[in-house]
Amino acid sequence: MIAALLILLPAVGVVGWAFFRFAPIHSDRKGVLRFNLLSLAVALLLAVAWTVRTHLVMSPTEDSAW
Repeated sequence: MIAALLILLPAVGVVGWAFFRFAPIHSDRKGVLRFNLLSLAVALLLAVAWTVRTHLVMSPTEDSAW
């Protein structure tokens, strides 16, 4: 698990850099950046909400150790 994390963290960094760096050429850069940041914020909020939901559902069961 730690090895996967050590491999995936740099990959996420490179993909994130490329995502923001190589925006479409003929577009409103500020608008695209604003949309990308808003999209990432919504995705992170959904991931946090699902994590909390899963914790609340699993904590009273025998799977709580996971």
